[in-house]
Amino acid sequence: MTWWSDQLLSPNIIRYPAPSIRINKYKLSTLNMHCIHRLIHLTLTNSALGISSSQLGWPYGVFIINIPTISWKRKLHVLAYPSVVHSSGCSKQFKERCLSTATEYSISRKKKLIVVCYDVLRDVVCVIKSHSLFATCLQHECDHNIGYIISDKHGTS
Repeated sequence: MTWWSDQLLSPNIIRYPAPSIRINKYKLSTLNMHCIHRLIHLTLTNSALGISSSQLGWPYGVFIINIPTISWKRKLHVLAYPSVVHSSGCSKQFKERCLSTATEYSISRKKKLIVVCYDVLRDVVCVIKSHSLFATCLQHECDHNIGYIISDKHGTS
């Protein structure tokens, strides 16, 4: 049993400055569906726009984005192992809050983002092109996947 398998049994959202929020993510060959369901549950019960597996101390590169206004067909996205292919040169200020920190920050984010990732629910590799709130959520959760938290981007950690 590994150190993170204990976290699977009783996962809670990890608060900054806990070091496990900055863990490196492994590309595991199979994703545990219990983890996916737990992430979905925490996203919905906390009325969050997204949550990353690193916020629970799990070494998966998985995150949930749930934006009801995006599309009536696909508002819930379970994405794994993202890689940013392109981001625009111009940026826009967004107010962001994270479940792992108590403070709201005003962050400059790229307006346009193209991401390649694995869509867990649909079992396909997809390319997502966005220039809206969805792009901001993608950037925020991708930051979690590489071990950054919002205060790192803001310059106060």
